[in-house]
Amino acid sequence: MVDLMDLVRPANASATLANGAGYAYFKRYEWIAYPSDQPDMLIPDPESEDGKGTKLIPAPWWRAEFVGFRARILVNPNGAQLRYEQEMYKQHARHTIKESEYLAAVADRVAEWDIVLVDEAGERAPLASPKEMGWEAFLELPPLLLTWLMIEVRTAHLPKAMMSGGSSAGPPASATDRTPDHPDPALPTSSSKPPDTD
Repeated sequence: MVDLMDLVRPANASATLANGAGYAYFKRYEWIAYPSDQPDMLIPDPESEDGKGTKLIPAPWWRAEFVGFRARILVNPNGAQLRYEQEMYKQHARHTIKESEYLAAVADRVAEWDIVLVDEAGERAPLASPKEMGWEAFLELPPLLLTWLMIEVRTAHLPKAMMSGGSSAGPPASATDRTPDHPDPALPTSSSKPPDTD
């Protein structure tokens, strides 16, 4: 009689993988651009027949003055980081932690951004990113721009298909530019150098 477990069990369960074989996790950051046109957002519609419907509305956080802003965001957080951030977001939404605690939890997700502060004399100085400066850097953003950025941070790891047609979590995928900085680390490359791992 054949033991079915022998069919699915590796021949040598204690063997180690050869150097370079198997899954290798690299942090991957991508530039995400603020949408150039006002996207729609899917929200609950309590006036629907069963009270459980949804409807599309123009995204209330969108402003033309923010077009051109970009942020380089970690788009593949590991499971532990993602679960921690999601728990912190839930606590923030329930008002059981301060906003600063939630922003501190996600600060390292934003490695760079295109923002310049202009003082009274007209001098321009780039603003350090939250990953460099800490969560306090988020406070320099206008509130509606920060709202968009937090939506992107919370949803950047999701497949584009989940975002299509609108989502209560954020704008449709077509509203943002998700262009990777480098090739996918899972794909073979001509260089042995690992991708940007900030």
